[in-house]
Amino acid sequence: MSVEDLLLHFDYDEHDEKQFYLPGDVLRGKVFLHLRMSLRVRTMSLHVQGGAAVSWEVPGKKKIYSAREVYLQGVIKMVDAGADHPLLLDRGVHEFTFYYQLPPDLPSTYSGIYGSVSYVAKVRGNTGPGGRGQRHCHQRTVHGFPETRLAPRHFRRQRPKASKMFVGFLRGGEIKLQCNISRTAAIPGDIIYINAEVSNWSPRSITHIQAAIVLESTYRAHNSRKTIVFRQIINKRVDVFDVRTLRGRRWRNVQMHVPPFIPDSNLEGCSIIDISYFFEYRVQIAGKDDLVARTPLWVGGHPIETRLVHGVSGVRDSFHADAYSVSHKDLPWYGGDGGGWGTISESVDGDSFELR
Repeated sequence: MSVEDLLLHFDYDEHDEKQFYLPGDVLRGKVFLHLRMSLRVRTMSLHVQGGAAVSWEVPGKKKIYSAREVYLQGVIKMVDAGADHPLLLDRGVHEFTFYYQLPPDLPSTYSGIYGSVSYVAKVRGNTGPGGRGQRHCHQRTVHGFPETRLAPRHFRRQRPKASKMFVGFLRGGEIKLQCNISRTAAIPGDIIYINAEVSNWSPRSITHIQAAIVLESTYRAHNSRKTIVFRQIINKRVDVFDVRTLRGRRWRNVQMHVPPFIPDSNLEGCSIIDISYFFEYRVQIAGKDDLVARTPLWVGGHPIETRLVHGVSGVRDSFHADAYSVSHKDLPWYGGDGGGWGTISESVDGDSFELR
């Protein structure tokens, strides 16, 4: 073969270290064609494609549900010499430039268990003497993070609560949890601060405490008549601490990072995949069902006025966790595993605090 290698290179701004694109961005780059010997090229073009696809099988029924959507089909011609007058390229490396502006309303790139949204760039060349065609392709995924304006209500603190009564031999009591998170909305790469109190007045022991950000994906097929839902934890903080009867546990300013490269809530622009998030605080009780408190979490795209640094939002931290008014002075603290500044951890007997 005459072609030694075919490379597709994307150019980024010298001050921009992100390796993805936003809707409306301009794709710039070069195609490098390395030839072992001279070659006649009729056409060479860059094809930019994007779409979504979902598929799942119903167990026991051998029935498969699927759906597809197309968001992007663009072609940039770099060589268009035609069959009669092909372009003669000598041995060596040849460089071709391209320029393409993405539409402003693309859904975010997403890869899930039953479906995905993806963007691909391919280089196609029609070469060869005597009308014999050869095609050489190189693929690269193009990420999309649409802008999402977050309302002020999304940045308010939330205080999910839960309690459960247990009755044992000659005694009974409640396990209570009160959780306070610094916001109910975040930009990918942001930090959420968690304050929580867990008190155990029951005869049961608490074996495990966990805070998590959960992604819930809903896949639709057959004009949305068929759906399947999948949940996955995308980040968590775990407190492995045995909270026995008449004991308690407290978290103060425990930091939880929102992963930097996740799709926006709702996956705007895609009708066959829906994305939602929620914050979950879970208390594992020996021999019983977990005690769980949840609240919805909105994840928005990078606003236009936000400067992106190293692929993560560089939003200035104007959403500090408010001062936490501690009423149960003697609850033990949990500061997380390597939680960073502002986290406190301690452990004391639970009978020294008052449950209200």
